[in-house]
Amino acid sequence: MNGELVQYFALATHATARLLDPQTTTTATDLEASHAAFQFTAAVTFDAAPGVDRWISQLAGTGADRVWLAVPDLNPQDGRGAAFAGGLRAGLLTTSPAGNRLWQATWQVGD
Repeated sequence: MNGELVQYFALATHATARLLDPQTTTTATDLEASHAAFQFTAAVTFDAAPGVDRWISQLAGTGADRVWLAVPDLNPQDGRGAAFAGGLRAGLLTTSPAGNRLWQATWQVGD
């Protein structure tokens, strides 16, 4: 299992839910505090937006409507096993009427 991929998947689904329904009860802060994928993560940062909640707010402000998991080199037919953290090229693609953007997170390891 690739921890980064699991985190990206959780981020994509929760961010999209928040963008589609800003009144949703699941906040990104809850995601970071309660989702098992983040149990060893102290902080997630996207560019100048420290923290997932601030990043999602930034996305909403730019008119982003969806967040997609982007894994350009994923090929389930190649027979390779699971990768460790940092071994997978992945990111999140946001779509909006103004254009699309690829985001890559940086993680701070927690205790």
